[in-house]
Formats: sequence, C-alpha cells, structure tokens
Amino acid sequence: MFKLRYVEPRKLKVIMAMFFCTGSVGIFLGLSNAAFHLTALGTINLCLGGLFGWIFFTQGPRRKKQDPRKRGRR
Repeated sequence: MFKLRYVEPRKLKVIMAMFFCTGSVGIFLGLSNAAFHLTALGTINLCLGGLFGWIFFTQGPRRKKQDPRKRGRR
C-alpha cells in the first residue's frame, strides 16, 4: 500500500468540517426540493468528509528531521 504524506491536523479538521457541512446542506436541500442530484452530491460530500476524518485519525505524529550539523559527531 502507498503512504500518504503528512497533512497538518488543523488543515484536515477544516476540510472535514467543510465537507460535512456542505454535505448536510446538500442532502437537506435535495430532500426538501425532491432533487435527486443534490442529494447524491451531498452524500458524496459526506463520504469525502469521512475519508478525511479517517486520514486525520490514522496518521501518525510528524517525524522531526535530524539536524545536519549534529550528524557526524558522537
């Protein structure tokens, strides 16, 4: 499996909230107006919010890079 690069947690939280909010609004508007395409797009947005939530909860802590000045000394 491939490894995703590290994404800052604050950025993931904002993206997650954006997808969940727009998905909820899309489903609500789609069901109230009987427009199937809005409901489908809202469902896709909710799924994308879940994907970014999964990335947020499963990514490990950021690794610190070793200082190159300390590399040869012991």
